Amino acid sequence: MSNQSEETTQLKNAVNTMDGLSQEGFGKINGIAGLAIDALESSTRHKDTSDDVVNAFKAIAGISFDFMNCINCEAEDVGCHYRKEGKHG
Repeated sequence: MSNQSEETTQLKNAVNTMDGLSQEGFGKINGIAGLAIDALESSTRHKDTSDDVVNAFKAIAGISFDFMNCINCEAEDVGCHYRKEGKHG
């Protein structure tokens, strides 16, 4: 197998993995966001929903951070990770 073909295979595998990670991670984020919305909408009926809402948003933050790092590692493995303009490395 040629070097270019190996790189193409690695890139395809990385994209496939990142797609899977994003589907899983963003599916979880969507579900938790829905719970937070439901809690906010029912807050007029239940006074102690603030803890639930805070915990939901903490979970959203944690999941997004974890999956951001996972996707970044996959991209780094094939030399295709995102870099902000002006950053070197």
